[in-house]
Parts: sequence; structure tokens; C-alpha cells
Amino acid sequence: AYLARAHLTQDRVQVDGSGLSALDEMSAAQVGGFLTYVAHQPYFTTFEHSMIHIGRTKHCTFMCGFMDHTAADGHVWLKTGNLANQWNYAGYAHAENGDLIAFTLMFDGLQENNFFNQAIHPIDATTVDVARWPHEPREPHAAAPASGGVQGSSGLPGSVASVLPASVTAAVRRAYAPGDVVAASVVNVATGRVVAQANGQTELQGGLLPRLV
Repeated sequence: AYLARAHLTQDRVQVDGSGLSALDEMSAAQVGGFLTYVAHQPYFTTFEHSMIHIGRTKHCTFMCGFMDHTAADGHVWLKTGNLANQWNYAGYAHAENGDLIAFTLMFDGLQENNFFNQAIHPIDATTVDVARWPHEPREPHAAAPASGGVQGSSGLPGSVASVLPASVTAAVRRAYAPGDVVAASVVNVATGRVVAQANGQTELQGGLLPRLV
């Protein structure tokens, strides 16, 4: 009933709300739509402030030090979704130009021994890019190919593509399903306009992100 009120697709699979089930699946676009809906509800501030406040020591928990002295410092609230081989973020950025941005970033299927370091650098870089909007990500029609970037990466910022490991960059391409997947959805809350999206409709394990919903 809640998803219907929020005009969200109801085809996601959520076995429970704990986020600990490997059977839970959702897409970046679905979570982005959910966050956009909540941003227009009277309980938005309470909901937003229940998440980790980047750069604020009393609220940053284990993420203290992540993204300090960047555009995200003090301007981003997020929920992490790490579980087994997933490392995901979802939340809000109060961008430099005053826009409220909802974002969902999902790194799924990381198999290497250093999957934490493999995911954390690019996913943090993407979060900082969201906070820097409108400087990055650029509009698709205005984006120039980044040197050493990812071909077919659906407009991911060059600063992110340049630090993605080869095993991940190979997965960031349109209509790619098996194996490692990077999914992202970034939405301007005021207009509901999708700012950037890659594999947005792909159903992935959400880690602990089901707790948001």
C-alpha cells in the first residue's frame, strides 16, 4: 500500500526489513524514487536525520573521516548497505547550488579479497560528485568522453570512472546483467528529474538498504 501511494513499482523483492537476507532485491531506481517521495512528506527531516551525517563526528559512526574536507562534508546524509560482497549508499545531498539530490549507489558482486577498498573509493567519489551538482555529473548531451574513462558507462562522472578497478568498470555498461554490477540513480528531488543513471532498473541485493524502506 505504501509503494502504491508513492507511485513506485511493486516488483522488488523484500523478504524482510532487516536487510540481512540475501533474497532481498531492489533497484537503484526504485530506492531513488522512494527517497524522492519521502522528501515531500512531513516526516522527511526526521527520516533524513536518522541517517549518517557525513563529516559530523557525533553522527558519522564508523564513517567518520570518509569524505571529510570535500563537498559532501556536512551536506550529505546517507544509509550504508554493506553486506557480504555488496557496498551501497543511499541518501540525500544538499548540493552546492541549493538543490536537494536523492541518490542510490549500489556496488554488487564484488568478489576480490579487497572488496572494501575496491568499492569505497569510487562510491565515495560518486557521493562527492552528487554534492557538487551541478558541476558533476554533467548533462548527458554535454558530457565529453573522459580520458581513460569507461566506454558505455551511461554517463558516470569521469572522476569516478578513472578510479574504478578493471573488474568493476567492465560491468558498468548498459543492459549488463550477469556478474559484477554497478548501479546508480541520482534524482533532483524538487523536479523528480533523473540527473544520472546507470543500470538503474537492475534488481540487486540491497545489503542493509531494505532498512530504509
